[in-house]
Amino acid sequence: MGIALVGGVVAFGASTREADARQSCRKIHGTITSHITDPANCTSPVGLCTAGTITGGGPLNGATVFTTLALAPSACLPGVPPTTLSYTGVLTISTRRGTVTTTDVGLLDQANLVFTEIDTVQGGTGEFAGATGTWLISGPVIDNGTGFRGDITGELCVP
Repeated sequence: MGIALVGGVVAFGASTREADARQSCRKIHGTITSHITDPANCTSPVGLCTAGTITGGGPLNGATVFTTLALAPSACLPGVPPTTLSYTGVLTISTRRGTVTTTDVGLLDQANLVFTEIDTVQGGTGEFAGATGTWLISGPVIDNGTGFRGDITGELCVP
């Protein structure tokens, strides 16, 4: 694990390859498009879930479900506009190869209708059993605030 001070922010990092040299890692690029689902069909404690698809993502191409676990205004930081929300949740990606589950932490800028998040793979099923990895998803809010389209960039490692 490495620790660095970058622009006044402490950054912690560990190479996925360092964590388990037996894993095969590949760069991931793709697009996720999702829309807010009916709160009656959502298990989120704050009532916000999305469903969608990943395309152009190679092994991650498939259906997605995101469940928001928590929301906080202004990223809980003084001086951040109140139109900014921080959130955390679980993203489940179901593919023909198996399922990948990530935890994510993100920011939603409601004034500029954009979002960005960090997703960390927690594991999976099928070919993704024992998977690790991290990727970023960033993009616009679409369809009059009912959806999201994000570019995915990162790394996925499987045993």
